[in-house]
Amino acid sequence: MLLHQNAFDTENLATHPDPEGVRMIYIALGPGAPDGHWWIVWKIPGSDTSSPNPAGYKCVEVFLHQRIYSLRVSFRRFDGYTVNKWALVALGELDLLHRNALVQVAQDDEINEQGNGNCQSCVKRIVELSVNRAGQRGGFDRERVKNAIRNAEALASALA
Repeated sequence: MLLHQNAFDTENLATHPDPEGVRMIYIALGPGAPDGHWWIVWKIPGSDTSSPNPAGYKCVEVFLHQRIYSLRVSFRRFDGYTVNKWALVALGELDLLHRNALVQVAQDDEINEQGNGNCQSCVKRIVELSVNRAGQRGGFDRERVKNAIRNAEALASALA
């Protein structure tokens, strides 16, 4: 899977690194759901002077039809429910090590080929593969992921 980033993405990632510690991870649904785009995002500290809220979101996107993924920082105003036009569904918290593992899963060709060209299927597969296995800690809770996916699907239908 190829990494797709422009100079702005690269600069923002360098100037707004992913911090240590635990962050809440979300499925973000784009406008036009249920056919709209889905992302995996988490909030990071930032400094976007054009926004009253200086925090950004780190975004993992997968474009299956183009065989690329992107990792970027997006500064969007957060008004409680949406980030501009995103609708957010909480998946659970991950530490930096497990967020990096989630990004690695998103880069995996074999994982993404099973998305059948649909970013929603791909996001579901990535988060399902980030669930704790027996005896493990640090990943997502299986039941919480199932509920989050159901909620995201219902929200996508409602937004259509």
